[in-house]
Amino acid sequence: MITKWDTIHTRRIAGLKIFSADMVTRRHPIWNKESDFVVLNSPMWVNIIPVTKDNNVVMIEQFRHGINDITLEVPGGLIEPGEEPGIAGQRECTEETGFSSDSKAILLGENLPNPAFMNNICYCFAWFGCEKTAEQSLDSN
Repeated sequence: MITKWDTIHTRRIAGLKIFSADMVTRRHPIWNKESDFVVLNSPMWVNIIPVTKDNNVVMIEQFRHGINDITLEVPGGLIEPGEEPGIAGQRECTEETGFSSDSKAILLGENLPNPAFMNNICYCFAWFGCEKTAEQSLDSN
């Protein structure tokens, strides 16, 4: 049977723009083994699949610093504090693509992006009936 480790101590080791990093000391309650682990604390994320009235998927091409290359992705981003995930997805879609819909985004599911060292959830939505309603409103980066 899998046993949850006990947290002994948590120490902040870095505060970054979109993450903070903690060194967490944990002990296995059966083996009495103690180890340090790095945990990245991140806001929750959202991805949204905008589907147009003629059943095309809207995607965004953008430069990504992590891989130093251009990607083709569905819109998405960080959920603001107190913001509902579906509203965040709709906001991100409109900002990144200029597409929106009168319908409400539908939750497809949620996943843990990398639970080995990250503590956040990524929500995935589909948004049907989208059409171009505005210009992109991208941030400066």
